[in-house]
Amino acid sequence: MAFSTKSGGGARAEINVTPMIDILMVLLIIFMVISPSKQVGLPALVPQPPDAASKPPDPSQFIVLTVDAKRDVYLNTELVPLVNLEKRLLAAFGEASHGTLFVKGDKGLDFQIIAQVMDIARGAGVQKIALTSDEIAK
Repeated sequence: MAFSTKSGGGARAEINVTPMIDILMVLLIIFMVISPSKQVGLPALVPQPPDAASKPPDPSQFIVLTVDAKRDVYLNTELVPLVNLEKRLLAAFGEASHGTLFVKGDKGLDFQIIAQVMDIARGAGVQKIALTSDEIAK
């Protein structure tokens, strides 16, 4: 509150905003400290445009894991029981586990079986797993 010496005679009230600004600054610092600074999520690779000098990869070397509506698992075109899938993936990828495994599932299938297949592939050492959106030809 400030006093005026003018001839008006009475005390004039003025709001001092300095303490309010101090409180806002403290609240701002507190919210900045408690807010999460790093987002945690799954790593995703964004497709890059191909180089002009590079040729496209040979599609016969792709490994496609297909799960149909009856939950049968096919490695390319070979029917593989789910219990033998890890051994077959180890044999298919060998020591070159840096290849990409394409997983294709039936449209009406629960994602739980796809996640289980992806987990088995990770256990077999497959580093890159790609999900395809193609529907299975019936």
